[in-house]
Amino acid sequence: MNIFYEGRFVRGEFDVKDGRFADVRVLGEEDPKDPDYVIPGYVEIHSHGRTGADFSFADDDTVRKLAESYAACGVTSVLATTMTNDPKIVEKSIEAAGRAADRGPENREARILGVHMEGPFLGKDKKGAHDENFLCDFDKIWLDKIIEKSNNNIKMISVDPNLSGSSEFIREYTKRGIVISIAHTSSDYDTAVKAVEAGADHVTHLFNAMNPLNHRAPGVIGAAFDKRLFSELICDGIHVNPTLIRMQFRLMPDRMIIISDSMQAAGLCDGTYSLGGIDVFVKNGKAVQADGTIAGSTTDISKEVENVISFGIAREEAILAATLNPARSVRAENRVGRIAKGCMADYLITDGDLNIKNVIINGRTI
Repeated sequence: MNIFYEGRFVRGEFDVKDGRFADVRVLGEEDPKDPDYVIPGYVEIHSHGRTGADFSFADDDTVRKLAESYAACGVTSVLATTMTNDPKIVEKSIEAAGRAADRGPENREARILGVHMEGPFLGKDKKGAHDENFLCDFDKIWLDKIIEKSNNNIKMISVDPNLSGSSEFIREYTKRGIVISIAHTSSDYDTAVKAVEAGADHVTHLFNAMNPLNHRAPGVIGAAFDKRLFSELICDGIHVNPTLIRMQFRLMPDRMIIISDSMQAAGLCDGTYSLGGIDVFVKNGKAVQADGTIAGSTTDISKEVENVISFGIAREEAILAATLNPARSVRAENRVGRIAKGCMADYLITDGDLNIKNVIINGRTI
């Protein structure tokens, strides 16, 4: 069989023991005539929900349902991504996701890597689909309580560096091992660089909910290039023009991360749904609020990898952007995102066009 190993396809084989890759052996060059291709399971670090469920309103059963839905479309690891909402609702949702992260995947579930808090520490001027009634300045007392309740399973927090005290906040929580991502902001270049100097090394859905790249005002997009920040891209063909996706992959292929930013309509038909408690209207797969603001996506990583390749990106770069790059961005590359000795045996069996035949998690076919 052909396996995706160290960034390229080779003919090879591997052993699995106790849910992990025990050994990987390269036997030769890729054989296009072999019908079976093996790639790491997709790693989704920014998704709010799918198939009618939402991480922002999750109890234990909802998290299980979501984990099964992600696994069914090839996502073997996911950061449960919450939206800005009533603090008590957010707390309960994060607690449930934290419990799932601690217990690990069961039955037909994807692995919950932890929590990505997108909000509430965001600016109102680029709020997107976030409820401005709950947007707020940094509240360390509240955040520390949630971190404790999650059993330290908050892995990423998206913040607006324009908020007062952002450098101090970023410095403190990056030292505690949490990835800080620049998001939903009208930040200029200098402010974004200050955030990077404080410890931020990630950008939430690059190009979306931020100032556009300007030749005299490069903003967050320019800072992402200069400082080589991990940069999320929603590759549904709606949020970002394919030309810009090609540009970013050419500039920083090792920092590109394919995300879905999906909401509960993903995997379902057109209609009226909710994202973080706000009504969202889906028509022809495009999700918008009543005022026309784009509100998340209805796609999944597997479809986006297909899109990215169709946009002209090399197959290998697209796979890395959906596996190893996101794993590296949240410091999980020694657990997931690659076929390597010691990593969890989470992988997909596909055909040569990456159509999924089977999903394996912890060495078990689901």
